[in-house]
Amino acid sequence: MLGYLAGYVAGGTMLVLVAYGVGRLLEAVVPHTARLVALTVVLLVLGVLDIVNRTPHAMRQVPQRHARNVSPGWRGVVWSFDLALLFTTRKTTSLVWAALATLVLLDPGAALWFLLIMVVVSVGQLVVGTYLDHLMTTKNIGGELLFIRLSRVVAGGVMVCLATVLTVW
Repeated sequence: MLGYLAGYVAGGTMLVLVAYGVGRLLEAVVPHTARLVALTVVLLVLGVLDIVNRTPHAMRQVPQRHARNVSPGWRGVVWSFDLALLFTTRKTTSLVWAALATLVLLDPGAALWFLLIMVVVSVGQLVVGTYLDHLMTTKNIGGELLFIRLSRVVAGGVMVCLATVLTVW
């Protein structure tokens, strides 16, 4: 768990430093209204993609060779570093992309908060997921695909509603 935490902090720090830099650059050269319009379009597109079950993701996973060649502590560091970059694994919903777009387009100064929340949620999810995995058997997990589908529809609906609010605002 400590390796996972360390890797996530390192990878997440790299991500938010780039997001912060790009966001500050955009603030300097792109008017606020244009960035607001861009965020509205991003939220609308991501929301619709989630609703139609086409959440964007890279067709790549954390390299499997790490499971065999790296000790457990370092495996956690490598795996979570890769995950924290956000571009390496399949996403359940597009909410993380929406949050990253909001950070870059509207408030790059919130990069530290984004990192803190991302690390706490990810490590918390790992702890809770590991605990629940030990409680449940494969017989109890039949509704996972339904849960993912429902999550996407709800997340997509939230993003479309936010895009609508931004349009009115």
